Amino acid sequence: MIAFLLCISVLPFLMGSWILCFRKNNGSGKQEKLPLTELYAAGVMLLFAVGELAGCVVIKLDGNFAMYKGIFGGLTAAALCVCVIVGRKTLARIPEELVQRVRNFFGVFTGKDNVQKFVTVCLVLLVLLHVAGYFIYVPDVGSDVTAETVHVTDVTGTVFAYNPVTGTQMEHGVYPIYKLASLPFLYTLIVQLTGMQTGLLLFYVIPVWVLLVSFALAVNWAGILFPERKDMSSRFLLLYLLLLTFGDYADGTFAYGLLHGAWKGAVVACAIAVPFGFCMAYHIFAEKQWFYGGAGVLPALAGFVYARPLFAPRLMFASSDEVFHEWALLFLAVLALCLVRERRKQNFKKREVICLAFVLFTGVIVGSPLTLLALAYVGTMLAGSVSERKKSRSILAGLAVIICLAGTVLPFNADTIKKQYIPQESLEVQKRIDELAAKLGQVCLVAPEAVMEQARILNAQVCLPYGKDMWHEDCNREVADTYTEAQELLYQQMKTDYLQPDTAAVMAKEAGCNLLVLREVMSEDTMRQGGWQQAEDVTGYAVYFRGQ
Repeated sequence: MIAFLLCISVLPFLMGSWILCFRKNNGSGKQEKLPLTELYAAGVMLLFAVGELAGCVVIKLDGNFAMYKGIFGGLTAAALCVCVIVGRKTLARIPEELVQRVRNFFGVFTGKDNVQKFVTVCLVLLVLLHVAGYFIYVPDVGSDVTAETVHVTDVTGTVFAYNPVTGTQMEHGVYPIYKLASLPFLYTLIVQLTGMQTGLLLFYVIPVWVLLVSFALAVNWAGILFPERKDMSSRFLLLYLLLLTFGDYADGTFAYGLLHGAWKGAVVACAIAVPFGFCMAYHIFAEKQWFYGGAGVLPALAGFVYARPLFAPRLMFASSDEVFHEWALLFLAVLALCLVRERRKQNFKKREVICLAFVLFTGVIVGSPLTLLALAYVGTMLAGSVSERKKSRSILAGLAVIICLAGTVLPFNADTIKKQYIPQESLEVQKRIDELAAKLGQVCLVAPEAVMEQARILNAQVCLPYGKDMWHEDCNREVADTYTEAQELLYQQMKTDYLQPDTAAVMAKEAGCNLLVLREVMSEDTMRQGGWQQAEDVTGYAVYFRGQ
């Protein structure tokens, strides 16, 4: 854990220090504040770009994971040397700047502005609430194979030679589009370097890191949208986090993706690469910082491709009715703002017109992080348009309605407490599978769907005759291998194993399985003929194994 924290806290700043050399001075002669978030995000994107390049070389040369580690390490070392030489002045200022930011944060509580104190406390509590979600609720692992890919890469030392869903060697290989999705390689490298468990890394550590980086980028957006009003920036962040909390209602939204699957490549791309890329594009067009903005946009594009290549993630362009209302809410909020401004005869500034146009454009991308930022921006301007307390009540009430309509009242839409990422009723059978896998070595398991899926995610020694791409439609494109007719029949038979346990046992033996979990007990004759031995009783299941 310490090694991981050092890597994510030091490496990105070292890698991103070069970007400041492209930034123009404001001409005031004063030393500007370091854009720490932009430096950090640029460093993360550069690491992603190095990982993508290393992955492409290994795949082209048909190499193994050791080759990937060597290429990634060499390229990273070379990039670090260049960044340290080019950005040594920036690096020298980072510790001092960080200390000053911490002082400014705690300075809020020593000041006389009680409203700002209240807003800051609310922000801290909301961030802690989001972080707590990763330690309480079960992650949404159904259609994702990141954990299985990390297991396969770590155990076999190969690159896309084994089916991540089943753990068996592939005959035809992975589709080329998935060969470029190299984010699991980076996770595997972290697992091997730190000795961290895959589950701990994927379902706790990475999501919290992605959440905090996403929030830091939102802070950066607050500074861009409200450069002269710190009070408005704080309210913007408060609205953004509330929208994120209440927006956890449908699996097509960015809020759901961030709060349930922030280890996934698509979510990492949306949470870090997309807002950072648009932020740097703003510097290009609004501040005419061509080299500085371009130096950030290019790594952001590479980071997006690295995390989810060649096609946009589903959560960015979701079109279902349950998530499309975000666009309607955004349109109503902009309309309300225009009406309030007209009523109070307040003219829009040039910056506000540009930002509102940007808001309407991003509103089309339903479910993206930019949509939440856009809603928060319009909501903050709407609240700030009314200065008198009495007249502002109706506006604030409207904002509350908008936030509540954005999703559920309770965050982290799940009802199962985490316990090794398994529902409580399956813990006992999973424990028995682990014991038998330790006894038999690598095992081939056939069981009811939920048991197979959980066992494959948790234990790299467990292989399957068919995987969750059978019952999770979103997994069907993950690999190019197709299942045989016998495997298809076994899958169909296991759906009714509680009616015909003997038939399921015979088919499992023919499929080469040596570990079998049924919902009913097979007959003594079938046990004897198939060479099955029954393990200790498990509530709700009958567990059998063959051989030693």
